[in-house]
Amino acid sequence: MMRVHDSLGGAAHTPHDRLHMTDHGYVPSWLSPDMAVALAATAPPLTPADVTSAAETLTQPNMPIRAMDLLLRRGGNLIQAQQLVEALRALRDCPPIGNL
Repeated sequence: MMRVHDSLGGAAHTPHDRLHMTDHGYVPSWLSPDMAVALAATAPPLTPADVTSAAETLTQPNMPIRAMDLLLRRGGNLIQAQQLVEALRALRDCPPIGNL
């Protein structure tokens, strides 16, 4: 998995980066509510809403640093923030299931 600091050049964004509206606001189509809960459970005191906010930040080019900043400001530690951003980027960069 690529490290956050190795990716400052940005990744190509694909159509599955789109946001969709849920009860919790706008969420990237590649992040399910269950996955947000699971990722938040790995990094207390962060919540699924924190993970969703970081994922929304990652839909913009070159934003891993801002996503990490958001997670750090919400109570995560540096290792948690880096791991969550790497996991979210991997989810973002995977093709949708129907397109494999």
